[in-house]
Amino acid sequence: MKYDIVIIGGGLSGLVSGILLTKAGRKVAIVSSGHSALHFSSGSFGLFGQRDGNFVEHPLEAIAKLPASHPYSKVGIDAITDYVKRVKPLFAEAGINTHGSEERNHYRLTPIGVFKPAWLTIDDYATVGKPDNLPWGKVAIINFNGYIDFYPSFIAKGLEEAGLSCSLKSFTLPELETLRKSSTEMRAANIARVIVGDVIGDVAREVNRLAGDADTVLMPAVIGL
Repeated sequence: MKYDIVIIGGGLSGLVSGILLTKAGRKVAIVSSGHSALHFSSGSFGLFGQRDGNFVEHPLEAIAKLPASHPYSKVGIDAITDYVKRVKPLFAEAGINTHGSEERNHYRLTPIGVFKPAWLTIDDYATVGKPDNLPWGKVAIINFNGYIDFYPSFIAKGLEEAGLSCSLKSFTLPELETLRKSSTEMRAANIARVIVGDVIGDVAREVNRLAGDADTVLMPAVIGL
C-alpha cells in the first residue's frame, strides 16, 4: 500500500496528527520502534512543564517566549495552539474524557509520589491544582497482592513529606490468584480483563473494608478497559 504521509514516532503528537490526517482523507502510516511512551503512560500528557529546573504554570505563554532555536519556536506558537485545541475533542470523540487546559498546567501524581506539571489528564486519575495545597486528608493507598507496576511505599513517602497521613493496604481475590502464577501476567491490562461483572462489586467491598476512616483512596488504574 502506498501512503501519502509517513509519520516517524508513535507518541501523542504523531498519533493525533495521523488521526487528523486520516480523517481528512489522507493515507497515513505511523512508524515507531517498539512501544512509545503512550504504552506506559500515567494517564497524563505534558505540553511544557519545566524550564531551567522550574515548573511552568502557563505553558502557552512560556512557549511563546522560548528562543528561536527551540523546537517549539520552529513549529510556531500558532501551530502549537491550533494543535492542542484539537486534542481534547479527539479524545472525547473516542469516549475518553479528560480534564486540564493548555492555558494553565495542573499537577499529576507520579509513581514515585511526587507531583509533575501536566497539560491533560484522563478523568479519575489523581491530580491537584497545586502540589503545595493537597486536599486529600488521610489517604489509604490500596494495592493488589503481586501487582508489580504500583509502588505504594514511594507514593506514601512523597505524600507524607507533603504533610499527609497515609496507610498501606493490599488484598487479593480468587479471580486474581490465577494471574499470579506468572509475574508477567500481573499487569494492568490483564488485571482489568479479570475485574469485570460481579468481580467489580467484590473489589468495591474490599476497598471499603480496607479504607476505614480514610478521606481519600489511591489505587492503581486497573479497573475497566
